[in-house]
Amino acid sequence: MQDIQAAIMVFLFAILLVGGGIYSLININKKSKDVNYLYGFPNELLVCPHCQSQGKVRSKIGKYNSGLSGGKILLALFTLGITLIFTGISKFDTVTFFHCDNCNTDWRTN
Repeated sequence: MQDIQAAIMVFLFAILLVGGGIYSLININKKSKDVNYLYGFPNELLVCPHCQSQGKVRSKIGKYNSGLSGGKILLALFTLGITLIFTGISKFDTVTFFHCDNCNTDWRTN
């Protein structure tokens, strides 16, 4: 009876070890994908203007909320706000976001 209990305990312990190893490998891979999704992929040619390290800068093209659009506000006044349903009031510009892995600095350009 004790031999069966000991074998079951060893089996459960082995399952926990294997499962924990697989879980950590999945999380490492997921973290790498999250960093690439968030900041973009590293570019070997870009140099960080803050720490002057080359090859550690990630770049990604995205949209940046640059404030209120005067044209959209004027159009909303003329149409009694109906156009706000379709266009919104914010103005978005396409910019390039940069992130340095060395000094952990973020910046953007137009």
